[in-house]
Amino acid sequence: MQKINSSIAKRKTAPLSAAQLKQLKLDAKNVRATAERKEVTLDKWEENDETFHATHYFELGCWLFYYSARIYSPEGLADRIDCLRRIFEAGLDHLHYEFFTVFEFGERQFDTLVEMGDAKEVIDAVRKRINDSWEGQNVRAAFQYMGWPIQPEGINMQQEHSMPTKCTHGIPFCACSTCNRSQPRPDTDQDLMVFRESRAASTVGAQIRKYLGI
Repeated sequence: MQKINSSIAKRKTAPLSAAQLKQLKLDAKNVRATAERKEVTLDKWEENDETFHATHYFELGCWLFYYSARIYSPEGLADRIDCLRRIFEAGLDHLHYEFFTVFEFGERQFDTLVEMGDAKEVIDAVRKRINDSWEGQNVRAAFQYMGWPIQPEGINMQQEHSMPTKCTHGIPFCACSTCNRSQPRPDTDQDLMVFRESRAASTVGAQIRKYLGI
């Protein structure tokens, strides 16, 4: 199976030209103006949604822009793997049109990641990113949302289900970044909702602290 391109996978920022990055930053600041220039129809809700994602997930958006033209190639397995990995690790379960106007990546592009002939290889490769890190738990939650097995076929699930249900803070499925105990896998839809709400709250808190410089 083809592996993720290590040189690209290790990068934090997308390999875009200075001109491309400058244009994306300008477009992200005014989604409405960008939509008018590109002749994209947006209602107010869609504008707000895309503005939120362009602001809070700008670096991911840059990666999506980078991969938007690369994922269709039959030889682009490594690109599809890395693109899906970055989406899931960022805490997003699925993409519709949140990144479409600015970054030209929509539902069609997302579906392409797992609808080529090598879809199983893509999923298997990204599954290996499931671990006890923050990003790994995001991948785990995304796999559950998509209905994909957490463990490869043939793996004993007993250990998976025997994981603790609370972290050291005593909060079910705590999403804090300081817990020393592995976060468990939510087993029910209600548990998964609790996990996502906790994860979202922690992410927003981190963004506020970063903004305030604390």
